[in-house]
Amino acid sequence: VPPGSDLGEVRGPLAELPAFKGTRLIAPGCHDTASAIAGIPASGRDWAYISSGTWSLVGTLLEQPRNSDAVKADNFTNLGAVGSRICFHKNVNGMWLMEQSMAYWAAEGKSWNIADLIKAAEQIGKPDALLDVDDEDLLLPERMPERINAQRAKKGLPALDTSSAGAPVIANLIFYSLAARYAKVLDRISLHSGKKFRRLYIVGGASQNEFLNRLTAEATGLDVHRGAVESSTIGNFAVQMACLEGMGDKITGVFAESVVDWSGLFCNAVMK
Repeated sequence: VPPGSDLGEVRGPLAELPAFKGTRLIAPGCHDTASAIAGIPASGRDWAYISSGTWSLVGTLLEQPRNSDAVKADNFTNLGAVGSRICFHKNVNGMWLMEQSMAYWAAEGKSWNIADLIKAAEQIGKPDALLDVDDEDLLLPERMPERINAQRAKKGLPALDTSSAGAPVIANLIFYSLAARYAKVLDRISLHSGKKFRRLYIVGGASQNEFLNRLTAEATGLDVHRGAVESSTIGNFAVQMACLEGMGDKITGVFAESVVDWSGLFCNAVMK
């Protein structure tokens, strides 16, 4: 069924619980990324998104899927979205690099606080070279600082200090490299979609990393907006409210415009 379909009143043992009496089952965007993008209160054709967490989903909304040979060669995905649209995006590495690095340093006996590490990384200048963050070796778990040095060695670059003392330098390198990769992927999205972007919305847990947000703005040249950390929840709520408001039909589900309006109300409430 399309997102925003009212499937009726909950029946059976669950409905016998007082908290669920009279509850209606409404289908949201049933992939968490689809709900997260539904939680972005943006309209028009000039914006893109990053659902930013352990992995980064970098993309834009389309009316029709793109499945040319060039799109397939670039390994893009067409995911069904709310409002009879398509989430056209690509999976990019994300805070996985930091999570695995922090686990490495914790095993060494130094547990960095992520906020402190980001602050320390921000004090360091631009790195001597960038990582290929989507190198297959960096998608694997364990020994991340060593894996980063292995990539640098292949490029003829000097090794970095992999101890906890060198953590800010490695974090700085990761953040600069992610921002540069986002910019390249967004350029390909613009090419495949025919869109010219002015705005970029970043949602999810890693949207709180203001250093990475700033680097992303510099690398892309776009106006970066930080969305909600729990954007999937907001998108889910917005779809339900649009359905209860009667703003949809049985073929397409809820209308995108109504979902955007409700997402704006919820975002304003939680971002204050």
